[in-house]
Amino acid sequence: GNVDVLVNNAVAGYRSQPIEETSWAHVQQDIDVVVKGSFLLVQAVLRGFEEQGGGRIVNISSTAVEAPPRSHARYVIAKSALSGLTRSLAVELAGRNVLVNEVVPSFMETDLTSGTDRVSIGQIKAASPMKRLPNPEEVADVIVFLASPQAAHMSGQRLVVTGGAPPFL
Repeated sequence: GNVDVLVNNAVAGYRSQPIEETSWAHVQQDIDVVVKGSFLLVQAVLRGFEEQGGGRIVNISSTAVEAPPRSHARYVIAKSALSGLTRSLAVELAGRNVLVNEVVPSFMETDLTSGTDRVSIGQIKAASPMKRLPNPEEVADVIVFLASPQAAHMSGQRLVVTGGAPPFL
């Protein structure tokens, strides 16, 4: 069947690692998974999008791009590059009815972040105006909206899912 929506949400990991212990190979691994993977998947679906008259691409970034946590440079570098790819693709592909947007959730409790200590999670929740973290279903609802006809004139947008917590992008 045809691909109507591509959601790029791959990540190599979310490990705390001081910069002096981070090799370029570590950074490159994250870039390869997050950016190169997204780039190659976009190339793979474009022909089908054009044959069917359009499509949607939703890239999943992170508030860590604007408010980096300590010792997560490799993750922040990769997600920052993904944001640049999103903006570039939005401009390049809009005329072909391929709409490209970015969803920017704050920290969430998932398998990826399961190694984060409970004290840190409690502090993040306490700092949120809603006093809780977004759940994956709430982020998925934003992705579904971007894939829907209601978002037919949206491209190049960053939808932030933070419960009112900064950064307000």
